[in-house]
Amino acid sequence: MSEVAVSFEFFPPGDDAMGRQLWDAIARLEPLQPKFVSVTYGADGSTRARTHECVMRLLRETDLCVAPHLTCIGASAAEVTGIAEDYWRHGIRHIVALRGDLPDGMDAGAGRAITQFFFDTDAYLRYRDRCRAAGIDINIVPGILPITRFPQLRRFADRCGASIPEWLSRRFDGLDDDADTRRLIAAHVAIEPVHRLQEHG
Repeated sequence: MSEVAVSFEFFPPGDDAMGRQLWDAIARLEPLQPKFVSVTYGADGSTRARTHECVMRLLRETDLCVAPHLTCIGASAAEVTGIAEDYWRHGIRHIVALRGDLPDGMDAGAGRAITQFFFDTDAYLRYRDRCRAAGIDINIVPGILPITRFPQLRRFADRCGASIPEWLSRRFDGLDDDADTRRLIAAHVAIEPVHRLQEHG
């Protein structure tokens, strides 16, 4: 079985406490030598400054290959080019270019897809198979989201239309004050689908 290429996606921290948590996580993840790490960028440009700051610190303080998100919807070609050129000047050679949230009435399209997170691996596999049957032959990369805080996960799922199985909700019942157990469960929930996905190619 071939080695799995892994990347990590980071959200730019919103405050100092979240920043400390992020950089602690980066220090633990860097030795795993991911193929690249990306830093998200609000679909409306809302995190532009925080994304840029996070990307620059990753470049200064780690040996990771950094691929910042660059959302194109709602920006002119000149603005997008300016951001890309700024990243190039700072040594960035990889970008995750995203369309962003599509305004009503516009057509979709992509050369590659990264799914939103999911917890039902069979649902992802059915989706992949339906895409292939419909003639969509682009690479559909499965997105895996480790759970840090379950209430936050629920809000995220509601916003993006992802489903949370009842079995997963039950696993986190009563663990609000037990961070260690939550982390163990979250690790298991993230690792299990990776093994199944690897079995399916």
